[in-house]
This record gives sequence, C-alpha cells and structure tokens, in this order.
Amino acid sequence: MFVERPPPTAMRALAVDGARQLALLYPPAHTQLSFKHSTDDEFGRALVTELRGHGFAVAEPAVRGSQLAITYVVDDIAQLYRILLRVASAQRRITLARMYTHRDETLRAAGAWTQQVSP
Repeated sequence: MFVERPPPTAMRALAVDGARQLALLYPPAHTQLSFKHSTDDEFGRALVTELRGHGFAVAEPAVRGSQLAITYVVDDIAQLYRILLRVASAQRRITLARMYTHRDETLRAAGAWTQQVSP
C-alpha cells in the first residue's frame, strides 16, 4: 500500500538516503536525471532537492535525451516503509530497494540496499 499521509520528516530521511545511494552509483556532476512521473509529493520534492544538492542535473518532467530516467515508489508494508528507485538508461535498468522501520518519529534502515540489474 502506498503511504497515504507520509510524515514529512520520514520522507525527507528516505530522500536523503536514496540520493546518497544514487550518488554512490552514478557520478553526480556527470549525470543528468529525469523523472518519468510527477514529483509533487513529500518524498519527490525532497528527493529532487537532495539530488540537486549532490550535484545531479535533474529535469522535471522528463525530457528527451536525458541520460537516466527515474521512477520511485514509497509504500508501507506491514509497518515498514519500502523505497524503490528504478533507474533506466539505454543499456540497462537498475532497481534499488531498501526497507525502514518508523517508530517514535525515528526512521531506521531495516536492511541494506538491494540492487537488481536487468538489460
């Protein structure tokens, strides 16, 4: 189930972690990102801000010729939050995922980032 009323502090923390993971995989100053859907939600706005803060060029909405196309999903599964970041280029698609616990206004990673690569 998608997170219907996400706590802004939790969405910001997820965005910080997601942007950090993308910066580990892609060189920020040399990578142009383009979102394939609207980023007009708590997580999307925070993610765009964090990505730009890392030095990524971010296009909203998607533009032709962008190097990497991104989609995301933040959902709530059995009292855990899950973030999925899908990054697609002409050569391959990568899905990054991570689970988090959210208790007492504190967000904690419930495991490592997973990565699935497909052509």
